[in-house]
Amino acid sequence: ATFLGEDNKDIEYWIYSDKLLKLNQNYSKHNSVLSLKLNAIGDGNSYEELELKLPESDFPILEKIVSKIAAPDQIIKGTQKRENYRIEDIEIAIKWSEDWKYHFEIECLIKDEEQRNEATEKLHKVAATLGVKFMTVNEEKEFINKIRSKKKS
Repeated sequence: ATFLGEDNKDIEYWIYSDKLLKLNQNYSKHNSVLSLKLNAIGDGNSYEELELKLPESDFPILEKIVSKIAAPDQIIKGTQKRENYRIEDIEIAIKWSEDWKYHFEIECLIKDEEQRNEATEKLHKVAATLGVKFMTVNEEKEFINKIRSKKKS
């Protein structure tokens, strides 16, 4: 894999029943990112994601805009340490956060649904080569529900 560098950030997850809004202030890349994941957290590992990148100094205004739009079910804040890698067109991240501890993310960005099966095959091939196992949808949902209930107390 090719090392792409560190990607450390403070993140706010704005959790809604049917989507996830994520704000991050990225200290490694000196930017702010607003991401909208168009699925409920824990409802699968393939979804549409929209992303807007701005200068790091714009984080406070992004946070203020989002807070004025609609109240989420829950907000979870934390720091994420991350190193990014690439194998061909597959993006890999080794991550650490307080809730997830060390974990591995692997993704392939696609432009349309016709590319989904090919992308899935590539992801599974790279995961097998690296000896990593994907969480099932149920495992992910259980883990996320545990984090959410811990944060509510």
